[in-house]
Amino acid sequence: MANTVLAFIYTGVGFLILHGYLLARFGQTIGKKIVGIKVVDYQSGELISFNRMIGLRYLPLWIVESIPVIGGFLSLADSLAIFGSERRCIHDYIANTKVVNCQ
Repeated sequence: MANTVLAFIYTGVGFLILHGYLLARFGQTIGKKIVGIKVVDYQSGELISFNRMIGLRYLPLWIVESIPVIGGFLSLADSLAIFGSERRCIHDYIANTKVVNCQ
């Protein structure tokens, strides 16, 4: 259990080191920046706060993914939701966000 918690912490810190500034300033990770997309509020189209980005969009998914066995299936379900009519993943519904082109 301690190893799982440490891995969770190290992964989160690593993610924030790599992507934190871009997420806070532009609503993008490195990959999103490369392909020219960003995360915005679903209704207004404005950038969302960093706290909302991490606390509602990323953290719930990280927690779910850490659940043995079922976490992988729930993570897969999250990803497959992109094929729905609104083309949003479950974490987008949780944070009330959408991904848009920014080029």
